[in-house]
Amino acid sequence: MLSHQAVTSKPLRELQGWMLRNLREDLTVEKLTGRIGMSPRHFTRVCLRETNMNPGQFVDRMRVEAAQQMIDNSDLGLKEIADRCGFGSADAMRRTFSRVLHVTAGQYKERFRRPLPADGAMS
Repeated sequence: MLSHQAVTSKPLRELQGWMLRNLREDLTVEKLTGRIGMSPRHFTRVCLRETNMNPGQFVDRMRVEAAQQMIDNSDLGLKEIADRCGFGSADAMRRTFSRVLHVTAGQYKERFRRPLPADGAMS
């Protein structure tokens, strides 16, 4: 997972942690570079070097991975997950999942989500 990927650039590593805690925020290049004190051009180079993704792909991947975790480990609906992960809408999440994983969030949920244990059930 991207969230566990070894990023050697300290500013990018710290930004990655902040992003995971603030997925609902405006995560545009301008906002992110302002947060870590890099120019947009330098940030793009560092992002490409460290993650093999441009900043937009990096943000999409982080949001998709966070949504996957919520789908896998909660009973939240897709609309609520989309909101918590900063997609803006369930439709935007569907399109991003499709672009990143080649399946929609609904298809991911149907195919990969394991049923959660009922309250009081032993695992």
